[in-house]
Amino acid sequence: MLTREAADISSPPQNGGGTHISMWGRFILLLLLLSTCSVGPGVFLVRKLPWSPPEKLCAALGLSLPILYVSSFAIFALHLPQSSYFVVSVLCLCLLGLAFRDVIRLLGHPRVRRQLAAFVFLLLWAVSLLSLVRHYSGGVWGGD
Repeated sequence: MLTREAADISSPPQNGGGTHISMWGRFILLLLLLSTCSVGPGVFLVRKLPWSPPEKLCAALGLSLPILYVSSFAIFALHLPQSSYFVVSVLCLCLLGLAFRDVIRLLGHPRVRRQLAAFVFLLLWAVSLLSLVRHYSGGVWGGD
């Protein structure tokens, strides 16, 4: 029989082993990972193109997400170990680091900042709507 302490998975380990990151800490880390992987490879690829800064931002997002999708699918299809996803994230971070000056230059443009503010608003709106859902099972519905 499980005790209340043993059943509580949100509490930190009592034996001092392992690390404990709160739910909000994981959420913040995932948002940082999302922004890194969604922009890093694309900015590296489009930074030298003679486009306006808002076009470069859109192209960076448009290139990064398919690159991330194809790499994740390749890891899945080739039955590579789970650590391969970490390698993809580190590569995205490295590409973002190589294009860091270009990212700072993009963020200095007022239209790009407006676009990012609108995107952050829509992201927060979507996450808040998802938080309203209590259970995704559908109850006894089985028509799909």
